[in-house]
Amino acid sequence: MLVLSSLVARKSRISFKKFEQKRENFCRLRYAGSNPATSVKMLIEEIEKIKKKVVIVEGKKDKICLENFGVEKIITLSGIGLFEIVDKLPKCKEVVLLTDLDKKGKELYSRLRNILIKNGYKIDNNFRNYLFRETKIRQIEGLKKLVNS
Repeated sequence: MLVLSSLVARKSRISFKKFEQKRENFCRLRYAGSNPATSVKMLIEEIEKIKKKVVIVEGKKDKICLENFGVEKIITLSGIGLFEIVDKLPKCKEVVLLTDLDKKGKELYSRLRNILIKNGYKIDNNFRNYLFRETKIRQIEGLKKLVNS
């Protein structure tokens, strides 16, 4: 029985390593595309699309990062309640929600999205979906590192 369990453990370690290698290669391809310069160009094009829209981010670092890219109308969630965010929003129909793409950020996104929709706002997910599908970035402040690499 001991021999069998050690064989299973060894086999699972090997397949986990293979899985990690394949995942890493896939992420690298997804992150860089066929040409890293092309990926950066695509990212800049996506940022251009949200520059004039109202963007909601989690914290000050996210805000600073987006301001460096020329995004103008940024509201941070730090220090205010979720229901207070509606009062801080300028008159607009559409909002870009850019919470982080980690577990906490996804939960926050879901709760905030529901609040905004109930108050008549349309949510623009295009940039968020682009980040999730085409990059490895999971924190918004990481955008600067992607462009600088």
